[in-house]
Amino acid sequence: MICGAPAGVAPMRYLAVAMTLRARAERDLRHVLATGIDLVPCPACGWYQKEMIPKACRLHRRWMLNVGACLALGVIPIAILGCIFLSFSERTGNVLIPAPLFAGALGFLALVGVGMLIGRTVLARRYDPNGNDAAQIWGLADERFRD
Repeated sequence: MICGAPAGVAPMRYLAVAMTLRARAERDLRHVLATGIDLVPCPACGWYQKEMIPKACRLHRRWMLNVGACLALGVIPIAILGCIFLSFSERTGNVLIPAPLFAGALGFLALVGVGMLIGRTVLARRYDPNGNDAAQIWGLADERFRD
């Protein structure tokens, strides 16, 4: 004889969990629909609404954050592995890259990474999606709305 819960108990527990997850998903969806903002320019003039500008600034040149962080933080494991490699190559007498050149290259990469992080911050703060004539540059304005 198999001991355990009656046959209908486990499916009821899964049903309760599924209902809880569905309620949470619906609540999250309502929140996103109520507060979410999509960057869509006006079809008549090509400008963005005031509420959209902070999101546009956050997304402006976002790739610079990723590349800058990878360069600035990626130098650390490269430096550790490089030091191990350099110490091993000095013992064998087969030095391929001089230590000052290696340290200079790492320093340069770290400075470029930090510069990209700072540069992106400055560019994002100065960015105004309505500052240039977006309608003419991107061709977003619909001709039938123009005078």
